[in-house]
Formats: sequence, C-alpha cells, structure tokens
Amino acid sequence: MAQSKIETLTEKRNQIDAQIQALKAQEVAQKRKDDTRKKILIGGVVLKMLKAKDLKQEWLDGVLNKHLDSERDRALFGLAPQKEGASRPKPAASSTPSQEH
Repeated sequence: MAQSKIETLTEKRNQIDAQIQALKAQEVAQKRKDDTRKKILIGGVVLKMLKAKDLKQEWLDGVLNKHLDSERDRALFGLAPQKEGASRPKPAASSTPSQEH
C-alpha cells in the first residue's frame, strides 16, 4: 500500500529534524573547542609574559589565589587550600597587572 501524503511528509519532517539536531550538536561541539582553544592561548600568552618579565609572578599568584576554588586546582599551583566557609576577598581598586620591573 502506498504511503499517504501525511506519512511521507512526516517522514521527511523527521529526517529534517534529525539533520537539525546533528547541526546543533556540531555547533555546540565547535563552541566548546573554540572556548578551550581560547583558554590555552590566553595561558600561553600569560606564560610568555611571565618569562619576558612583562608580568609579575606575584600578580598572577594573587589572581590564582583569589579565583581558584577547587582544592585540586589550588594544589596544582601550590596554593594552600581555602578555609572552610571563607569568602573571596573583594576586588582591589586596580585589578590589572603591574608593569613595573
């Protein structure tokens, strides 16, 4: 028995919906990859600036201490664990890195 027009159109709609879902999944995956790449590049620039003495290690240590919450992440950078229930300090008037040598 031949498919009715409704069945044919429903099948086409399902195929299009599947294609849309696949494209959305690809977009999400690409955004995630782009975000990871940005983080890696930023880290590389910071390390290069530290090596060239364009950025003070003390500034970076302060930023890491302020913003890293996970014990695992803090340990990676040699930071002491945060005290239980301790709140983050308020940002200083100038949170930009010092360019003085």
